Amino acid sequence: MLITNRIAVNIAVGLAIVLFIGSKTAFYWRRTDGIVGIVVFIFLCLVVLGLFALLVLSLVGLVRERRSFKKALLAVPMICAVSMVTTLYDPIGISAEALQPNAVYEACYEGTMISATLTFRANGRVEYYAVGSFGLSHYREGSWVQRNDTLETNFPDSASSIWGRCLVIDHERSLLRPLHNEGSETQFPGFELGPCQGRN
Repeated sequence: MLITNRIAVNIAVGLAIVLFIGSKTAFYWRRTDGIVGIVVFIFLCLVVLGLFALLVLSLVGLVRERRSFKKALLAVPMICAVSMVTTLYDPIGISAEALQPNAVYEACYEGTMISATLTFRANGRVEYYAVGSFGLSHYREGSWVQRNDTLETNFPDSASSIWGRCLVIDHERSLLRPLHNEGSETQFPGFELGPCQGRN
């Protein structure tokens, strides 16, 4: 039983480390194009399922071994429970995003089939991150400068073709709205200032 418990502890610790690293580095793997983010997300879901299965099996083992109870048997359920709870609720607040320059502005667009975020960082970098149908993601980096209430963006490709190069800060409506929309097929309403609220 002790050998089995040691193996279970090693598996639980391994899964907990993978889950911790995966969840804390989401800032990077979510910002890859295509299906990479989906694959990593599915893998982490399988890790959580593995931890949950270990938790259930260890609790069943505790009930079966209640007459010859040993404190060592509590290790697996404790590791599994703490790992899953801290990942879901994140009381520590550790994230790879903390290593990035501060965000001066963050804005979000939530449409029917897409959720997009613009992050304007203090070092002059702007990040465009969008998640569309089936969880496919699109990430681009560019540069930005502010002239009064106008934010001029410059991306190396067509990432900003939806809104043009310039966005104006509309303080009354808390929007970043396009200064002009030449070449756009539809009138883009703009980005709401602040992080996405998960409405779609």
